[in-house]
Amino acid sequence: MKQARQANEDNAELSEEFSNTYYNLNDYKNAIIWGIKSIEYNNEDAGKYCSLGWYYILNQQPNEAEEYLKVGESMYGENKDYLYYAFKINLAHVKLLNGETEEAKVLYRAYDGELIDDETSWETYVINDLNDMKKRKVIPVQVDEMIKYLQGESSE
Repeated sequence: MKQARQANEDNAELSEEFSNTYYNLNDYKNAIIWGIKSIEYNNEDAGKYCSLGWYYILNQQPNEAEEYLKVGESMYGENKDYLYYAFKINLAHVKLLNGETEEAKVLYRAYDGELIDDETSWETYVINDLNDMKKRKVIPVQVDEMIKYLQGESSE
């Protein structure tokens, strides 16, 4: 039994490494495949659900992203750290991808003034994330409008 548990942990780590490697190669389809395998081996790590949600967002599959993000968020709880905010921002991205711009704006503004870590504000985190999505060319046109809105350059 102990060996089987160790094999599952090893397989989970290896699957997660493959998933991260494919993500770094901008191969979101394979990042998703390996992310799912990683969760199959260890479904108790909320961070894996957040990463998988992000990969689905980058692959423009917001409904699938939302499914994994909500499961992971419910597992994680209310400890306000980087992962907590990652769930929140990814759920805002889901709204943006689904064309629910007003709902996305509310979520993007929900934590204004809060710090993600000692140096990064929520506002900076959101804008950096949107710019990353834009750089990866996997996001709709609304990203530019949202960045301008969040930087105060729009009257919306």
